[in-house]
Amino acid sequence: MRRRVLARLVSGRVLVTLARRVGGVRAGSQGLTYALDTAGQLLMQRWHGVSDSAPSRIRRPWTPGQLFLAHSLDVSELYVRLVEVARLHGAFAVERFDAESAAWVENGLSGWLKPDAYVVLVGRSFG
Repeated sequence: MRRRVLARLVSGRVLVTLARRVGGVRAGSQGLTYALDTAGQLLMQRWHGVSDSAPSRIRRPWTPGQLFLAHSLDVSELYVRLVEVARLHGAFAVERFDAESAAWVENGLSGWLKPDAYVVLVGRSFG
């Protein structure tokens, strides 16, 4: 029944299957990786109250390559290490961590500054 429901969601462009498969002949049963397709992204925008007059850009999902995955893991590792050091030493706390597009800011010259992450660390006072 799950496969039929997923197939119906794929045919309605709510979900899309990515080219990369999980498992395989030697790793057990083969599974598919799903992502939100264009209709699914539009539904999520409406769910979160984004108005039809100002929707964010909707793109067809793609299967990420090895470089993209490695980069994403490096940014995630930065967050994990900052939190570990903050907990271990207690000299600071991670107040905010925004990755990729959430960290982008306009540069004032009709363009964007696109850092991999935006981090706010707060020092702790000892007294």
